[in-house]
Amino acid sequence: IPIGTVNGHTFVNNASCGFYPHVVLYRERIRPFLSKWPAAVIAAIIVFVRRPLLAVDVVAAGVQRRRKTAAVWIGIGRHSLRLPAPGDADQNGGVLEVVLPRPLDRPQLFSLAWRMWLKLRRGEKAVDPDLEFVRAPEIRLVAKHRIYVAMDGEVSRLVGSLRFEYKADALTVLSLVVPDDA
Repeated sequence: IPIGTVNGHTFVNNASCGFYPHVVLYRERIRPFLSKWPAAVIAAIIVFVRRPLLAVDVVAAGVQRRRKTAAVWIGIGRHSLRLPAPGDADQNGGVLEVVLPRPLDRPQLFSLAWRMWLKLRRGEKAVDPDLEFVRAPEIRLVAKHRIYVAMDGEVSRLVGSLRFEYKADALTVLSLVVPDDA
């Protein structure tokens, strides 16, 4: 199966910068006092109120886009922004997919998040006028500061220019085959 890498770190499904890594960090601070999901809800509210924005340049296929955004999603294959089932990404084309929300104010972000949640729950594609999609086999995010990146849910703080790469057939998955009569 394909993988993505960012500055030598590997991810199998997706990587994200901005909103989600901050939610994970706050959630883990709250976890000694609450279980995972209540801690996640409180963490999401804290991050939503603080609304940390990323000022990044997204460089893909020779085009540079300067953005100030609440989040950057990098998924493997097309239509990667979804509620996943293992191995269900559309991996055709050998690309990483970057998804950037356009709105910056809280009501617009909340509205976008709500619309996306409803679409994903219904199994629809995450397409919306307030989302910008960029696809390429290699993508760079350039920022003047360190960026928290969640790779498959694990957060790391990376420095400088982030180089994301698509690597086809980089991981072999072994599976136990159970006989039909078992």
